[in-house]
Amino acid sequence: MPLEPKRLAGNWIEGFKFYTKETEAPDSFLVWTAIFIISAALERRVFTHWGYFKYYPNMYMLFVAPAGCRKSTAMRFAKHFLAEAKVPTSSDTLSREMLIEQMIERGRDAQALGILSDEFMHFIQTSGANMITMLTEMYDCPDNWEYGTKKRSTETIPAPYLCLLGGLIPHRIRELDPRFIESGLASRTVLIVEDTPRFRRARPAVTNEMLKMREALIADLMHIVKNVKGEMRWTVEAEDWFTHWYENTHFAEETKAEVSFQGYYSRKPTQLVRLAQIMSIAESDETVIEKGHLLSALGLLESAEGSMLHLFGAMGRNPLAGELQRIADEITAAGGLSKKEIVRRHTKELREDELDEVLNQLTMMGVVRLGNRSGEPWLLPVKENKDDT
Repeated sequence: MPLEPKRLAGNWIEGFKFYTKETEAPDSFLVWTAIFIISAALERRVFTHWGYFKYYPNMYMLFVAPAGCRKSTAMRFAKHFLAEAKVPTSSDTLSREMLIEQMIERGRDAQALGILSDEFMHFIQTSGANMITMLTEMYDCPDNWEYGTKKRSTETIPAPYLCLLGGLIPHRIRELDPRFIESGLASRTVLIVEDTPRFRRARPAVTNEMLKMREALIADLMHIVKNVKGEMRWTVEAEDWFTHWYENTHFAEETKAEVSFQGYYSRKPTQLVRLAQIMSIAESDETVIEKGHLLSALGLLESAEGSMLHLFGAMGRNPLAGELQRIADEITAAGGLSKKEIVRRHTKELREDELDEVLNQLTMMGVVRLGNRSGEPWLLPVKENKDDT
């Protein structure tokens, strides 16, 4: 019996980073794009037991960045790679009904689909609460998912498996349907935040070595689709590390988490388990979770969490929550701003009374303090130690 071909690219994520190193997309976008590609390619064929349940390696993630930060550039790589490996993906603009149809039409052994949405806001708004509910319920890959039709009958999708990669502009976060948070969908989603491209490169220098790596990556992705399946086993060292982390380190950070971030922290262990499976498959066909895979997964999640904390705060019920966070960040980054400058920056989006309310709230929260420079009122970050009178 002939042996199955070996992996050609080595670690798939590292190979993808090498192939895409000349693109302007930020490093974090490229790493998470590679993660999404593997996640979608696995199509519910691997899982790991955790207590009473199975956990599959499907992931939901959003690239949050201003226009021009190359969100779509990174996502385009995912579209091309998955298309060449014949992994089922969704069309760009979908209603819930169209998404269900595509899952049924394009799925194979499972009703698996990779959703790529450059404009996540529009994707959610198309079907509103129905789409949010569907994504939330499918996140845990139930054995069967039931849904109502327009004819008031009930249909079933067996073995659903959804992966999601979307793009979102930061200032539009507050426009998201409140149910995005209330349903728990936000806490099931990893937000990867950037504010600038990695660099400016007028003519990317794509070498023959990089093109060869692309060929190897496609071959390995097709190999993963064809050959990788079954239960992911844990080494003893991985089980011991995870147990200690879950019962001690994670418990402590979950207890201290801000209210807006508690949903994410409660689900962080499942994110870690999902991501560790992907880190394992990126290396080999072994279907074994080792301590190193857990550590790599934890590092990726923690690298995203600082910016996620700000965004979850901006998605709160306070209609001025987004402006609170944005103006606080501006004042902190500048080491202080005059009130005149703050008014100039935000006069088109906030009325005078709204801006005063934002500055008063930031002062009462202890985020900024009122100072005086050259006879003008200034807002200063509380960590500022200069003697302003």
